[in-house]
Amino acid sequence: MWVVLVIFVVISVQWGRGRWGFPGLAGLVLVGNIFAMGAIPLLYSAGWWGSESIAMEYVDSGPGDLTGIYLDGEPVTNVFPYDAQGEPLTDVQLFTDTGQPLRATVEGADGCLDPGCNEFGLWVPRALAAGQQARNVYPMAMAPEVYSDENGADGIDPNATVTPRPLPFAQAPALLAPEKAKPAEKVASSN
Repeated sequence: MWVVLVIFVVISVQWGRGRWGFPGLAGLVLVGNIFAMGAIPLLYSAGWWGSESIAMEYVDSGPGDLTGIYLDGEPVTNVFPYDAQGEPLTDVQLFTDTGQPLRATVEGADGCLDPGCNEFGLWVPRALAAGQQARNVYPMAMAPEVYSDENGADGIDPNATVTPRPLPFAQAPALLAPEKAKPAEKVASSN
């Protein structure tokens, strides 16, 4: 399209300088100029002009990969359980009501090893007594990410130091004993 524009500009300049004249076509030239003044911006905005115009279309592909635990639409990467006295627990296995392991992360996912996110790590699965790997044991720990194969796939060095993730707080609020706990009172609505 740029070639066509350059050709028309050259013709227009030469015609305006009086070098190329076609008597009797002055009215047609006036109509053509008026049309060009309106048509070129329309063609440009419609994406017909220039190679840089890109048509974008939104396609709803559904919910996507929803593996793991989500809170307010954001993925949860780790879970920190606390007991009734507010003390942190370790090595806690979590399951759904149907007995499925409750996984917060996707296998092979990575995260930050340091607060500034300068070094990446991989979540380390725990080994079960039966020999399988468990990704539902919390809180999860990380190990430095290394590239272990010729394809550049992420892997964990078997000799790497596993780093426990920092607790969100040292102690959670303690719970009341069940016999002392009262159900929350219903708030009367003011309609």
